[in-house]
Amino acid sequence: MKLSHGEYIALGNLEAKVSANRNSGLGQWAGSQATRAGLGLDFRSHSLSCASALFASSFQYSHTPIIDNICVCASSLHAAPVAIVAPNHDKLKALGAELGFSGSGVAALCEEPAVVAAVLSQLSGVASQYKLEKWEKIAAVKLCASPWTPESGLLTEAMKIKRHEVAKQFKADIERLYAHVH
Repeated sequence: MKLSHGEYIALGNLEAKVSANRNSGLGQWAGSQATRAGLGLDFRSHSLSCASALFASSFQYSHTPIIDNICVCASSLHAAPVAIVAPNHDKLKALGAELGFSGSGVAALCEEPAVVAAVLSQLSGVASQYKLEKWEKIAAVKLCASPWTPESGLLTEAMKIKRHEVAKQFKADIERLYAHVH
């Protein structure tokens, strides 16, 4: 189905408006659930993709220096998205050292609550900088020690994120993140 900017489509009792005002890969809901859901849209082809859990990488968040790869996961059942992040190992080690965890390995830093909170704080700063809507602001993050590569199955040969593979591989982590999001 081809959609144009500003066009509406009915989804059950919701109405979605195609909006390309941001390059975040998320559309905007019109109506009563505007802050409760994101709509997965591919603005290059203007095609609609909707499921109970929506996965989109966010252009704005990907410019955070500590991030090598990010997959923002949005669900219509939650008010805010969560993210799975493959951090830049050198930047993560530098952040860990700033926080007093020098000498820690990448895997340990990815599990350290203070480091995770610092990365989430950086993402919140990006959300403020780009004036993202409440439903676009990441509420929780999971850091992955292993880099995402085509060999790991999480990236294509063109280095694009395979969102469905990320969703499958990190399903339990995504559910844990949402368990703590209010």
